[in-house]
Amino acid sequence: MEHFAIHYRYMYVNENGEPDEVLNYDIFCDALFKKRLEIAESIVRNDFKKISKRKPFNTLLHLAVEQEDISAIEYLLSNGASIKFKNILGETPLHLAVRKNNAEILDIICSNISYGHKEKTNINPTDSQGLSHMHIACISNNSLNDLHVQHFLEQGVPANIPVKFNSPQWPGYTPLHFAVEHGNMRVAKLLLKSGADVSLKNADGATALHIAFLKSSICMVDLLLEAHQSLEPGSVNPSNQTGLSHFHIACSQKNASIVQGFIERGADVNAHVNFDTWDYCGFTPLHMAVHFRSSDTIALLIKYGANIAAKEARGLTPLHLAFENGYKKIVNLILSSAAEQRNPENPVNQWNLSHFHIACVHNNLEVMKNFLESGVAVDDAVHVEAHSFPGYTALHFAAEFERVEAAELLLKWNARVDTKDCDGLTPLHVACQQNFSKISHLIQQNVDVDSRMHRYELESKVSEFSKWFNGRTEYRSMIELLLRYKSDVNCRDYFDRTPIYHACEISPKILEQFAVKVTATLVNKFESTRFEIVKLLVDNGAEIFARNECTGKTVLYHLVELDECLFFIDRSKVKIAELFLEKGVDASVRIKNGMTPLHLAVTKGLPKVVKLLLTHNADVNTVEHINLDTPLHKSCENLHADIAQMLLDNGANVTARKKNGQTALHVVVSSTDFDFTDANAKATSDLVVRLLDAGCDVNVQDYEGKTPLHVACSTLNFVGAQVLLQNGADINLEDDSGKAALSYCLFHCRGNFHRIYYIFYEHISKIKYIGYHVSRKNKAYFSRIGKMHNYFSDESARYLSGEYINEFQKMISKKIGTSSLNEMLQKDANQLAVYAKNATFRKIVTAKKFSEKFPLFGYLLKLQYKKGCARLKVIKSAKLSLEYLIGRELPDACAELIFKDLDNENLKHLVLASETTIEINNSQ
Repeated sequence: MEHFAIHYRYMYVNENGEPDEVLNYDIFCDALFKKRLEIAESIVRNDFKKISKRKPFNTLLHLAVEQEDISAIEYLLSNGASIKFKNILGETPLHLAVRKNNAEILDIICSNISYGHKEKTNINPTDSQGLSHMHIACISNNSLNDLHVQHFLEQGVPANIPVKFNSPQWPGYTPLHFAVEHGNMRVAKLLLKSGADVSLKNADGATALHIAFLKSSICMVDLLLEAHQSLEPGSVNPSNQTGLSHFHIACSQKNASIVQGFIERGADVNAHVNFDTWDYCGFTPLHMAVHFRSSDTIALLIKYGANIAAKEARGLTPLHLAFENGYKKIVNLILSSAAEQRNPENPVNQWNLSHFHIACVHNNLEVMKNFLESGVAVDDAVHVEAHSFPGYTALHFAAEFERVEAAELLLKWNARVDTKDCDGLTPLHVACQQNFSKISHLIQQNVDVDSRMHRYELESKVSEFSKWFNGRTEYRSMIELLLRYKSDVNCRDYFDRTPIYHACEISPKILEQFAVKVTATLVNKFESTRFEIVKLLVDNGAEIFARNECTGKTVLYHLVELDECLFFIDRSKVKIAELFLEKGVDASVRIKNGMTPLHLAVTKGLPKVVKLLLTHNADVNTVEHINLDTPLHKSCENLHADIAQMLLDNGANVTARKKNGQTALHVVVSSTDFDFTDANAKATSDLVVRLLDAGCDVNVQDYEGKTPLHVACSTLNFVGAQVLLQNGADINLEDDSGKAALSYCLFHCRGNFHRIYYIFYEHISKIKYIGYHVSRKNKAYFSRIGKMHNYFSDESARYLSGEYINEFQKMISKKIGTSSLNEMLQKDANQLAVYAKNATFRKIVTAKKFSEKFPLFGYLLKLQYKKGCARLKVIKSAKLSLEYLIGRELPDACAELIFKDLDNENLKHLVLASETTIEINNSQ
């Protein structure tokens, strides 16, 4: 309280005895904050007295604006603080608000502009740079700003009053400049009505119209251009420092009547913007009209003599500019004017793309004839360094855009039919292509779209696109025309590809780039187009047997190799592949790395193509050179179970080994870990079972001694590991480094201990329970995993032990002859061969609910049954072979006694020996 009492009576003074403005302002703000209004009012009164005696450095209102303290500003203004008082620098609070660039404060202060008509002095305070309150009113976005400006105008302030030209911030700005720059439409209209001059320039040489145009303020541009309509003929057409004139801007606005007005007032229709500027460099009015797609303005400018051959800074004429942006309607408009000329000029851009080329793209035969008759070189090409259409001649353009009539005209004028572009493509190559680039060009030419359209805009054109695409036939007519003029159907490009290679590459996948839904109708069209073109080439002598010298690939291999959308990929390829194969193409021909079309079709998962190749005697066991993969290896690598079965049914060798000694069974389980619910897990399981049923040894070892179980554990493929264990994989087998399969789980995947432990815990528990051998190493591995993670509780172990006893009792109760079912688990292969003939044993293990009755040990019983069946089969074959070799029949008991100590491999060798003997005897 004492603090305020002192300052209520006295003002702080500085060392010169004058009031200290900043300190007093701080006290004023403190009083407002603590709601001591009597003190605040006292300070304000003293501030007014100070102002009346001398010019202060700053008033309280200046200080409040400087501090951007809105509550203080509002208090001071409500208590009569003037916005017109200047500080020692000649600035009013309003000037200061502009310098602070605080729109909220600016609006608050502008709301307090006085409307008194009696005041004759200081109507429009101006600072030292010439910035006045009227200028500031044109800047403000206050809802009353047009009333403020009206007030100034009524008080006699000139509508064109400028800021000083040496002002650092707004040099030479008039009120109209400010209104336009800040988008104040109402103020701009008021100023124009009051005589504001649209041609006045600021210190940078820009008029208000230049500012509006460069800010892309379309409505403001239109307003300012309308003001030109009232100007007298011969009135100026101001340009800024870059040479951009009001006339250039008018040509951008799609208002031909305003452009007409400029022309009538003498504007130059061929005036260029400066060539060294950033924006619209070198543009003529016609370039501007093309850039902004103003067709009426283009027609008007051409009518008044605009030069369609004039170039901007990049060397583009208006026609080049329209073509580059895909404005086909504008291209046709400009070309129509060229059709009226005799001996027309044929300007080229920096890449040698000419007006003649563009006329060919748009099939404008009249213009083309004019050019040809005036001596244009028919085979002139775009430079090979060009980004678009490098090396294209006019005939290439006609082929690219399927302009049959244009192509025929060019050929009649002796265009070279086999001229090549930068990649060695002839027009026939181009005509056979249906790739993304070509289809995009055709869409832009035949559907109402352009290169600037977004995906969502293209979606609205789907029906129009589909109608055009399904009805197109020009591709065939173009190819037939070129062939009629003796184009070389086997001409090779610089990558050694003939036209038929390009014809095979048609794919509806490109439609995804255009946001077009790939419907069945469109797919059928793609399919028929591809087949039609390929057959047309084949019928006209296209070589389908030769290889590409660069890659060693045949056209059949190339066809199978192409990536396409999934539902199109198999069906479409079959029809063309069948055409090639029926013409005698070898289904097993290799490329340089030994791969065949069958390898590739298997890898890509094309069952129909695989079936077709097998029907045409493709070698199912051919080996590629790098990893020694057979097609079966490839199908297993990619988990294509159905294709693998097709190969197996056609004699695929399940024992064939890769370079590292791995069989197909190794390959199946070499994929990384899958979820048990994943589709790939099912494929893995199916493939393992199919390979084992086909005769693959579950314990076959590669060249490092690894079994499939080793591989499954080392790659963390626990689905594969589980299936292998259920099908008799031996956990005790060690590889060449002395490791059992379980050790790889221990070293490779601590994070997946639950899977490791669960799979091996069950399996080891079962085989130990029935007395099968478990190696010391496996016991140690298993114990270490259990100690590391302690995953299963003793209760779990006791539960499983109880389940084992219950199931074992069921097995004991089932009798097969003199033996119980559980005793089948202890029989050797020879004994099992005998029981395999037992109908009761067969009926039990093949019953539908067998796995439900014996969920724990059932798979081991099935393994024993399979082992017995396999042994019985090989014994029968071996008995017949031995009888052939010794020349007499043997009783079954005698044969069993002979074969008792021979394993299955030995017996297979006996069978092979007899087959060899038969072959030798037959050959003699």
